[in-house]
Amino acid sequence: MFKRILQVLGIFLVLVIVVPFIGPWLGLADYRSMAPEPGQRVNLPNGDHVNVYREGSGKPVVLIHGRPGTGRMMLLLARALEPLGYSTITYDRIGYGHSSRRSSEVPANPTANARELLYLIEALRIDDPLIIGYSYGGGVALEAARLDPNAFNRLVLIASLGDNSERIAPPTGVARLLFSVPMMRWMMGTEFIAMRMGKPGITAMFYPAPADETFLKQSFAGLSMPGVPETMIRERTERYQEFDGYQPDATMACTLIIHGVDDKIVPAKGAKVLRDAISGSELQLLSGTGHAVVIQQPERLAELIASHDEACSD
Repeated sequence: MFKRILQVLGIFLVLVIVVPFIGPWLGLADYRSMAPEPGQRVNLPNGDHVNVYREGSGKPVVLIHGRPGTGRMMLLLARALEPLGYSTITYDRIGYGHSSRRSSEVPANPTANARELLYLIEALRIDDPLIIGYSYGGGVALEAARLDPNAFNRLVLIASLGDNSERIAPPTGVARLLFSVPMMRWMMGTEFIAMRMGKPGITAMFYPAPADETFLKQSFAGLSMPGVPETMIRERTERYQEFDGYQPDATMACTLIIHGVDDKIVPAKGAKVLRDAISGSELQLLSGTGHAVVIQQPERLAELIASHDEACSD
């Protein structure tokens, strides 16, 4: 009897461990069909290429997505800006979506991402762009402003990183296993496991509103693309390697900071630190929304951005 129990247990463990790795070939990860279609390929001066989505006509706006994600994460905000007279440019940061994968010789930190943003502005020959950075993308925008203060003179930071007072240490022990590439591949092998293990994170992101499972599936679709888990893990573990930290005092004065009061991912206190550090900046705290503000309140964001942009131009 005991031997029989061990056999059943062994079969169960094999199924649990093996099936997720072959799940995509068994049709158990249908969410992968929700991966975004490629846009325009833009070659950068450093040899990389970036996948770009361009819509609308008018004043140019470059929107930078968070971690992980793709340019399509900013789609709702981009579409809300278009009727207000903007030409929107969203892109997959290097390592994500349909853009180049990051070389192991290049650090996966905000500085490298900032240089690539500046390369993109140069490649597209954009004059006087408005830069909008969301979450990790906000940190990228801040770093780009430090590297080249003349590249742009208007900046919007939404649910942005930037408070350098709390450093995120690389994961160790069990956390290191959970944030490993094999574990992420296992988790994303079947939609059943992916949706359940991803639910806590998406719940925190959308708090206080209910989690958006469609967005979760789209996120996993992007995360399941070749090389993306490696990029996400590297950006987490290498955030402060060869990186001196954000220097918001070096950015331009015309900066708008927008943050959800109920943000569980990047607490709103960080927005106040940024406001105090950036001379002349404006802070807008939005009630009833959290980290997913670009999805939950795109029209409200667009109104605030357009109003601030007009004030900057006066």
